[in-house]
Amino acid sequence: MELNTQLSQGQIIKYAIERKKTTDSKFSLRGLARGMGLSAAFLSKVCNDKALLPLNHLEMISGFLGLDSDQKGSLREAVLRVRVRQKSESVPAATAEVSQTEIAASTVAVSA
Repeated sequence: MELNTQLSQGQIIKYAIERKKTTDSKFSLRGLARGMGLSAAFLSKVCNDKALLPLNHLEMISGFLGLDSDQKGSLREAVLRVRVRQKSESVPAATAEVSQTEIAASTVAVSA
């Protein structure tokens, strides 16, 4: 299954966890959280789109889950989409447009 960039961070992470479990039956959300230095409760909230994955954890979770560059880019875009939406709800529209430009620039950087 190829990941779509319109999936949420939680959907992408849940899919990757389920895929990882097919090759490692002992893999768990709790173990993943422990390895990342996060609480299992927080990572569960991330998986259920109730909390936002910190950007500085993108590389780490991508490595633990074995995400390829396209999947990692999709996860990054999903996190940034939420951040832009949160910004646009609290700041003028002109700032939100700049943020959309930042997303496009970071997508190009991830693809390169």
